[in-house]
Amino acid sequence: SLSLEPVRPLLPPSSFTEALVLTLIFCAFGAGQMTLGGLAFVVREWLQLVLSVPFFVFFLSSRWLVESARWLIITNKQDQGLKKLRRVAHINGMKNAGEALNMEVLRSSMQEELEAAEKTSGFDLFRTPNMRKRTLLLFFARFANTIPFYGLLVNLQHFGSNIFLLQVIFGALIVSARCLSLWTLNRIGRRLTQTFNTFLLGLSILANTFVPPEMQALRVTLACVGMSSSAAVSSSFSIHFVELIPTVLRYKSLWMLHQGPHRTSR
Repeated sequence: SLSLEPVRPLLPPSSFTEALVLTLIFCAFGAGQMTLGGLAFVVREWLQLVLSVPFFVFFLSSRWLVESARWLIITNKQDQGLKKLRRVAHINGMKNAGEALNMEVLRSSMQEELEAAEKTSGFDLFRTPNMRKRTLLLFFARFANTIPFYGLLVNLQHFGSNIFLLQVIFGALIVSARCLSLWTLNRIGRRLTQTFNTFLLGLSILANTFVPPEMQALRVTLACVGMSSSAAVSSSFSIHFVELIPTVLRYKSLWMLHQGPHRTSR
């Protein structure tokens, strides 16, 4: 996200809007899993070729994507970056964006952001007791969700013979769970949503260890509950993380929170 304070008032101020955008982005993962699983279920021959064709289609559509305003500004293309910001502000309904966004304001904001970035480091995440506690808890929450998620995803053969159909089912559950978590996040809060879904995830995995292999239906049901809970935790964690970590430390903490659990899961 572009953390320019004069630009932020031009964007929708509602936290629900930010949560909605993040949820829709994460839903694309589940939709892609459903699509690939469905293709693998229907087409068994030339599977690699069939799965690679959509990437070429998406590549052709990339010419219509809008360039990042942040990248344009960083690469000293400030005029183009300013046009992109004004366009985004106009789409968001800010009719007076031309007056609020000008080159002087943009340069001043860039200077403030660069100075703030130079004064911070990764050690600032552990400098104060409150930030240290917050960082460690976020790291633990991310770790506790990533390991079970990939554990379920790479062991589909233990839940039934048709792993392609399970991929489609899991993809549909991921989309549904993330949409449902958006509602619970705004109703009961971020912390309670993560706590409940993490507890449900652990409970489903623990219960599955005591179910004999002959009871495939029950094993698949518990796995679906675990996958849905994991998807809900992932969405709520990302939304909660953006609100807890200061902007100047966000990118540094993202690397730690994502690389650690992902490398451990391998």
